[in-house]
Formats: sequence, structure tokens, C-alpha cells
Amino acid sequence: MLRPSLTTAAVALLCASAMAQGDLSSRPKPITAPFKHAGVYHVATGTWTRNSSQSVMGPDIIYNNSCNQGYYTDMANGELFQHRSRLPTTGPGAPGFAPTVDSQYYGSTNAAHRYDKRPGCDNKYVIQHFLVVYCSSINGTGGTEISWFFSFADAYTLCGEVGGDMVPDPFCDYVVSGLPVGTSAGGQICWIVDIDLSLITPACSLTADQDGTFNQPREVETFGYSQGPASAIVTPGTNTGPVLAGNFTWTGGTAVGVLTPCTGADGTIWDNPVDLTEEGTGMNSQDFFRLTGPATAATAGCYYFNSPQTGIHADFYLKLFSKTCGGPDPMNEICFPAPGQCPCGNDPVPPGQSGCNNFGTGPVQSGQLTATGNASLSGDTVTLVASGENNTSLTVFWSGTNQIAPVSHAAGRRCTSATLKRLYNHNASGGNVSAGFGVGSDLTVSQRSANVGSPCVNGVPKYFFNIYRDPSAAGPCGSTSATVNLTNGGSITYGP
Repeated sequence: MLRPSLTTAAVALLCASAMAQGDLSSRPKPITAPFKHAGVYHVATGTWTRNSSQSVMGPDIIYNNSCNQGYYTDMANGELFQHRSRLPTTGPGAPGFAPTVDSQYYGSTNAAHRYDKRPGCDNKYVIQHFLVVYCSSINGTGGTEISWFFSFADAYTLCGEVGGDMVPDPFCDYVVSGLPVGTSAGGQICWIVDIDLSLITPACSLTADQDGTFNQPREVETFGYSQGPASAIVTPGTNTGPVLAGNFTWTGGTAVGVLTPCTGADGTIWDNPVDLTEEGTGMNSQDFFRLTGPATAATAGCYYFNSPQTGIHADFYLKLFSKTCGGPDPMNEICFPAPGQCPCGNDPVPPGQSGCNNFGTGPVQSGQLTATGNASLSGDTVTLVASGENNTSLTVFWSGTNQIAPVSHAAGRRCTSATLKRLYNHNASGGNVSAGFGVGSDLTVSQRSANVGSPCVNGVPKYFFNIYRDPSAAGPCGSTSATVNLTNGGSITYGP
């Protein structure tokens, strides 16, 4: 099944072999275990930060295929699954501009402005971080671990053709080792893995719409994504492989209960309003993939999971993060506690880019505050973006008018004082929370600052930080106040 947005000509061009797709509906397995954080794998050093989340690596989610994760599919030694989806070029005013297309599911009258396609902000995106999810039932006794291939390509449109394998970009081709598996009894565990590309030189970058131009009406403007086992431990029957996502019409299933359909722009910075906590289906998500590799358990070619009968979409959970959009980060980030400086012995994880680490249940991580957008008094598009907080923390975004030497504040450190003002109150979701431009009914940062009596002034730095709380957590200092923590701080200097 192809996305209905494709024109008849595009369908014929995209996958002439669509009617010859192989049926792999025997592969998907229901997800029966909760997701756990495996940690962050740093490609540049080949090292892990375990039990952590690295969404701080790029607050701009430019691709989000995470909707309706009810199933995963196993893979065998030597197999690669190669899929394609879309990163959009810029909008009106640019040659061959990318269109806005209403949701196929919600239609054009939905008050929430649900879109399947929206213009991007650039014609090439530097990928600083990507996030995947997989499940495994391999016996994890003795610290058993596996390795996995991940790779990307600017352009990929083939599926069932002979010689149709995706050719990875040499700077976007990785082997991630040290991946955990199932329980010691061979029970299922599903793992969230953050893959940090931030220090790779040259950087991994993907050209939008394949060549930087949207060519209507041929909606074959897709990048390639390939993955598969890189270690010999994965064999048929061990039930290890990627989580499936992307069915934009699925409203329920026996594995996960009632579901909410998503759109192609949901959970990305292309949506309006922006809500990075949403799940999305991935722009131009396709319901088929190429199975290939040096030794496959099935004949190489184009496959799906017989979605008309099973409801299972043949696309894989993937989020891509980038700071390409909106120019440089408008925030000058400050107040990074060094090891030994945090009040409760809760050193930052990772150090040098966040606050003191959290104290509740969940992954070991620290709150980080960054910003995106244009700091202009005449056209303020600044969004304050926090990540790495406790899962559903009540969060208060604060501002102040000067920087001070770091002082202890509950379980964190604060470097801002004078004319402290509460700007926004929001609850985190998955440890992430945003405020300001594009977030619900929030006023812009400059408007809200003026409303609370501390206006942003042209050329004068204003300082920001977050205080967040998880009242269910036990403070490591033996005090109720230690259930309160802080992100790092930062300054933003507004222009005219």
C-alpha cells in the first residue's frame, strides 16, 4: 500500500514492482514490554553514556516517524532493510518550492492544523543525532550485546529492482556496537538508542528532496535509510529487530489499545503549532521497503507486511535531529557545573553541556536549556527548548537580568539573579518541554517578558534558566527541596 498522496504517475515510477511485493506479514511481533533507554552511543569516540538520553544534541526534530508502535520485526544475519522518506526543501519564494498538504486522515478543516507535508527551512540538513527503537528476546545472560548497521543516503527511490540497493553516504554509515538484548530468561526488552553524530568530521548531511529542489508532481524526493544486524548473534527465531511505525490511519490494536492517528508533520519543527512531544508518521512515509544484504533469509526485493489485512505499516521508528534551521542557536549557554560542584553529588551527565543530573527514576541524564529561532524585537521567533529533565516534570521557565557566580539551588546550580521573573509553566513529556514561539498559546519570549515587567531590550543580554520538579523522586540530599533541579542557563541578546 502506498500513501494515497502519491499521484498515479508517481506510483508507477516509485515502485513499478509494487504488485510483485513480497509478503513478510509473518515477521512482525507484538510489543509486550515497556521501552527502556539503552543510552547514548557517541559515534566519534565509539563510546557509550549508558542509561541516558541525548535529545539535547539537536532540539530541531526534522523527521519524526514514531506513531503507533505496536509491533517490531525480527531480522536475520546478513539482512538489511532499506527504506525511504522525505526531508523537505524550503517553501514559497524558492525555485521549485515545497508545498503544504493537508492531512489525508484529518482533512482540510481540522482546527488543529494537521498537515502531512510542510515546507522546510533549508535545502541541506546537518544530522547531529538520530534516535531508533528496537526489541530483542536474545538471552541477555552475561552481558550479551549485539552490533547494528545504520546508514543514510541523500537519494533513494528503488525497491524491487535488480541492483536496487541503497548506496550510503560515506559520512553517514555507522556500526553501533554494545547494544543490549533481552532478559536473562530470554524475555523481550525494547530499547531506545540515541546515536550522537555531533563530533564527526566531515558531518553527516542530507540534501532535502534528494537534490535540493522539489520537483512537482513527482513525489519521489526521498532520502534512504538502511539498517540491519552487524553481529552474528542475531539468527532467525531470536526475535530481534526494529520497531515499526508510521501507519497514519491506525486507531487501535490488541497490542497497544486505542491509538491516535498522526500526520507527516507531527512532532517536527515543520508543524504549526510546533509540538516536539507529538508522535508523527514521517513525511512521505512509504508502506514498503527493500530487503537485501549479503545473506538474506528471503529473496532480495520489495516487501511489505500486508497492511490491508494486518494494519501493520512497513516503516521503521526513526527521529532525525538537526540544528541547521533558524541559523545559529540564539542562546549563549552558560552555567555548566563541573564534576564535584553539584549540591547532591549529582554530577552532570554528560558534563559540559547541561545542569546537575536528575535524581528520580529513569535514565541518568541532566536538564539542558537551548533555544532556536530569531531573537528580533520586530519578529520574535525564539523557542526555549529544554530536554533531559525528569519524565513529566512540572517546569518553570525563568528569566533574569544579570549573570552571577554559580550558587547552589536545591539539587542544581544557578547563575542568574536580579529581577527574576516566571515566564512559562509547562509539564515535560519524556523529559522534553518547550516554551515561546510556536508552542500552544504561548506569547513570544519578548511579549511575555514585557507582560511580566522585564522587557527585552535591544542589545542588552537577558538570562534564562529552568527549574523543574519531580515530587515522586527521593532527593539524594535527604531533603524534599532536593526534588527540585535546574537546567543550565543561557543569555539571549535581542536585536531590533
